[in-house]
Amino acid sequence: LKTSDVSAALNQAGFGTDNKLWLIIEDLCLGGSLEEAYEFKDYAQYYLGSPNNVPGMGLPYEKVIPHLTTTDNDNFKLSKIIDDYRADYKRSAKEWTSMLNEINTYYPSLGVTEDNLALFDFDACTLTAVDLTKMDAVKTAVDAYAQEILDNDNQEIAGLYFDKSAREITKTAS
Repeated sequence: LKTSDVSAALNQAGFGTDNKLWLIIEDLCLGGSLEEAYEFKDYAQYYLGSPNNVPGMGLPYEKVIPHLTTTDNDNFKLSKIIDDYRADYKRSAKEWTSMLNEINTYYPSLGVTEDNLALFDFDACTLTAVDLTKMDAVKTAVDAYAQEILDNDNQEIAGLYFDKSAREITKTAS
């Protein structure tokens, strides 16, 4: 399932600039990029996704759903969802072992063991809330920055060096 498939389905369901959802949540690895958020800008006011890997069992929906039904302001709701997500992955070794057993019970084909559990960097839990009403401005700024890099042959710009002949961008020390 591609992001463009989801946005096409939302369009077919009647969502768009005049009929937006309040929030689109992508509970999947590497879903919180600007490109992902931009794809949904016409279908929702806010977007929630993780630009990193989503560890364990994903979002703690038993905590997320109650936040969605409150009368709190939008920023507070989204902040609480992010706080609960981060807190959910701050567990003791005993809690991780319990979760490991649960994963292996329901998803034995994943092959998660105590040896490879360390591959999941649970301190790198990321969840990003994006105000999709600002995505056009973000796109304009990113496009302008990219054009500036492309227009300046072999020059350093804001910590990046673009070698036009090699068509490579290198991060510099400055």
